[in-house]
Amino acid sequence: MIKKDYNLGLDIGATSVGFAGIDEQYDPIKLKGKTVVGVTCTPRVGNQLWGYFI
Repeated sequence: MIKKDYNLGLDIGATSVGFAGIDEQYDPIKLKGKTVVGVTCTPRVGNQLWGYFI
């Protein structure tokens, strides 16, 4: 496995949190062929931050 530097961008709102990973060239990070992004947008999620891949 090759280790690379990356940045994690956060979008923290009043009722939602989102994140996305980008590399040093500002390209989205891919994991298993899918772009790494995540979001919570419902109060019922509680303390847990869940993510998904597009």
